[in-house]
Amino acid sequence: NVEELRRGLVLEDLLKVTTLKLEKLVAINGEFVVLDCLSLEEIVLPSLKYVGDRMRISSSNPSASSLKLLEAGALTSTGGDIELVDMWSLKTIGMNELVSIGGRLRLYRIRLLTELLMLKLTTIHSHMDVFECGRYDFSPLREIEMPVLSSIGGHLRIRRNFFLVSLCDFGVHPNNVTNDIQIPVSDDQNRLLFAARPSLAKVLNLTDACGNGLDITVAKAEDLDSALKQIGSNTKLDGVSITWSRIMDTDLMRILGSVIEIGRGLVLQNLVNVTQLSLDNLVTIKGEFAMIDCPSVETISLPSLNTIGGRMRLESDSENSKLYSLSMPALQSIGISLDIADFRFLTSLSMDALKSVGTYLRLYELRRLKDLSMLKLETIGEDLQIEDCGRLEDSPLKELEMPSLSAIGGGLYLRRNFFLVSLCEFGVTPRDITGPIVSEENRELAAARPEMSEELELTSTCSTGLDITIKTEEDVAVAVQTIGTNTVLDSVTILWANITDAQLLQVLGNVKELGRGLVLQDLNITSLKLDNLVDVKGEIVVMNCLGLEEIIFTSLASIGGRLKISADKVSNLRVIEMRVLEKVGNSLEILDIRSVSMILMERLVSVGDDFRIYRNRRLTMLSVPMLTTINGRLVLQEIGVVSGGPFVELAMPSLMSVSALIIQNNLFLTEMCQFNLPVTGILSGEMQIDNNPLLVSATPSFAAVLDGVSACTSSSTIEGSETTSTTSTATTSSLTPSESPSPDLSTTANGDNQSSESGNDSSQVAIIIVVVIVVLILSMVVLIIVLRMYKNTSSRNENNDEISFNNPMYEGAMTQDNPNGYIDVAVKPGGKKVPKEDYDEFGGFEEQHGPGDSAYMDVAGNETVINPLEDSGDEEV
Repeated sequence: NVEELRRGLVLEDLLKVTTLKLEKLVAINGEFVVLDCLSLEEIVLPSLKYVGDRMRISSSNPSASSLKLLEAGALTSTGGDIELVDMWSLKTIGMNELVSIGGRLRLYRIRLLTELLMLKLTTIHSHMDVFECGRYDFSPLREIEMPVLSSIGGHLRIRRNFFLVSLCDFGVHPNNVTNDIQIPVSDDQNRLLFAARPSLAKVLNLTDACGNGLDITVAKAEDLDSALKQIGSNTKLDGVSITWSRIMDTDLMRILGSVIEIGRGLVLQNLVNVTQLSLDNLVTIKGEFAMIDCPSVETISLPSLNTIGGRMRLESDSENSKLYSLSMPALQSIGISLDIADFRFLTSLSMDALKSVGTYLRLYELRRLKDLSMLKLETIGEDLQIEDCGRLEDSPLKELEMPSLSAIGGGLYLRRNFFLVSLCEFGVTPRDITGPIVSEENRELAAARPEMSEELELTSTCSTGLDITIKTEEDVAVAVQTIGTNTVLDSVTILWANITDAQLLQVLGNVKELGRGLVLQDLNITSLKLDNLVDVKGEIVVMNCLGLEEIIFTSLASIGGRLKISADKVSNLRVIEMRVLEKVGNSLEILDIRSVSMILMERLVSVGDDFRIYRNRRLTMLSVPMLTTINGRLVLQEIGVVSGGPFVELAMPSLMSVSALIIQNNLFLTEMCQFNLPVTGILSGEMQIDNNPLLVSATPSFAAVLDGVSACTSSSTIEGSETTSTTSTATTSSLTPSESPSPDLSTTANGDNQSSESGNDSSQVAIIIVVVIVVLILSMVVLIIVLRMYKNTSSRNENNDEISFNNPMYEGAMTQDNPNGYIDVAVKPGGKKVPKEDYDEFGGFEEQHGPGDSAYMDVAGNETVINPLEDSGDEEV
């Protein structure tokens, strides 16, 4: 109920008070002080007109302060200072009737301040200081609104207010400031400040005086007509802010379509119906350009925009944001920062005229970005951050095209750009980067210019610059002519399906070294045999070359990036042979090659990321006897799962470490006696070994943790056998490519047999007896199952038609007439037709019958084919 306080009001260390609302208080003749009231959230003094001495509100623990609102709407004057200090959470200061401050105005470290409203303030009798206010991007102080301020009796200092854009509503003339003026405009000060009233702009060397005063705000439907009337025929606006969510493309064009220049900035936010931003006439934005949370915008095209004086900020908080193309071909400079984040469908970013960015450049979470072109960019004032860009395999960012970049005033941060292969078009050298250089999880990155390559410890410097791309028949002749006698190329990409084996050799036959890599996709070649290729600094990718029968690199010793061989349909590839390959710098993946039977890499020692062999259903031999280190996961899934090509034994005798181990669904895997990886060598501890139904023996360390698996005996394992390990390694390492062991040789050498013969005769006999018994039992089980199927179900289908089985035993049964192991099953006319998807449950239609468009394969000359297990009633079978 107090209306007047004569000597003052002091509140200190009040820990439980959350609101100070004194509706009747009119005057405080002394001081008003609030110190360290950390729970206080608002101070509302609606009737207070006068404070006779100072007003000070502060905290000695600014991060714990809770004050958000200070409102003294009737206050007209103070006899002393107004000091608001270290109130980090304070957002709004409302003193719209304040006319005079008897001392200084000091606003210090109010970091979340967004509104400073002193619209009638005319006189400050001492200093004015505004320091570190509204300095966060999410809570910025953009304006100091004191439009009628005419006199400051001391100095004027406005410093380190990072998001202060304009002093257009700050009225004082420099001649009416008694002492010095310090309003620095630099990267670590008021870095976004670009405009003030003419007299102050001249003193501060700002590029722009305030505009014509046409501020356009469209926040609701009624604002639209008002905005159009304001604009009229004007082509220059001061500021434009459009936040009305329902505005349409046509309405946006009516407002902005003819605009040539915008002063303080263009802000578009929460526009859910706008699908494109295409402003052909816009040449200059002197302030900021921001588009935030406009999820339906698909394209941004600003073909004439030459300058952005402030920052450019494009952000989305929606995973479904549709922006896929951003084009600003004439943009030459961005005065402050360039920040583009969270557009997951953006594939193309073109700013080929851009020369400078004043502070930082950040590209973040642009997962499908594959074209980043800033060919003339020379300087970046602070950090360059490119993170999580082009990280999807179907839309990879392989290059940073910034060849003219010569200086970065901060650090370089490249993180999680999974398919970034090369920095060969990235011009800046490490000595021209002021801050740290960080490259993390750019798992394909293999090459850069020499100094950068050394800094990042890459495997390669950039190559000759000879990039060969073949998409048509004409490209072949051009490629051959371009290559000439060169044996070192930068990259080769071949996408023309009809290239022949002979033409392929014309292009690649003499090549000894490749820089960024080799990509072959969707080709009809039958052989990839390169005898001269020794070193690939980047990646090798062979995808969907379905007619390819062999891949043989006789001299290839190193792959700096990844090795990936895959197919999405049935292929003919039988052999992958790289017998002198010692290192794969990134991942090694052989996926869905159902026909491959042998993978021979006898000298391979290390793999830089995942080693993944997946769904290679006829693989019988995986030869990597010297493989020691896998820096990623070892994944072996669904390999050798047909009886005509079973994968029986996993042998990696030298393997010492992996990050994780996954061995699953390998139906014929029987033993891991030469898999010497210590369990402690699984660095993450993740181990999944399951659904390998025939696995019966493993090294003791794995047998101890796998149910139903026995430890290998000394005659069947080389774990702990120094003689065997040494002999095997020495023998393999001394071979030349032509002398490498034949894939069908036994892994046990004669010397090994002799060394263990005398002590193990009896144990060998016992093992042979056990094996024979196990084989007999399994044979009986299979025979019983087949007889049961044949008797109960297989002789007739659901229409009671007789069915004949040429090879009823199992998938993969081979005969002279049936060398591929296809099952020949016939049904009389009128029998049940089996759709393609039913075959997929039993190994795939094409897997059993070869490629073809027909959903029914007439293998035996009858009308249809039926899976022999379809009507057995035995789901386990």
